[in-house]
Amino acid sequence: MKKLVFAMAFLLAVYGYLHAQAGEQVYFVGQDEDDAVYWLNGQRNVLPKTGSYAEASAIAVSGSNVFIAGVDGDDAVYWLNGRRNVLPKTGDSAIVNAIAVTR
Repeated sequence: MKKLVFAMAFLLAVYGYLHAQAGEQVYFVGQDEDDAVYWLNGQRNVLPKTGSYAEASAIAVSGSNVFIAGVDGDDAVYWLNGRRNVLPKTGDSAIVNAIAVTR
């Protein structure tokens, strides 16, 4: 399974690099080992976490702001320009799997 995830990440990175050559910004989000990560034009970026496990599940870009939704330990979180923000929860754990931004 790890080989498949690595192969997919590699192909996404190559795809991002090729599109970046055309002047486009290409973002991907996901998980690498136990870290939430995003790739920008094939460049891997690890997002900060406080738990032992984190995963990024969605991304929205507005101007120069990058919003990423995901999970950190038992918390639903979003990262705004790399800064971790915890969303409120009523139970022991919460997750978020989508994000949208409007002006």
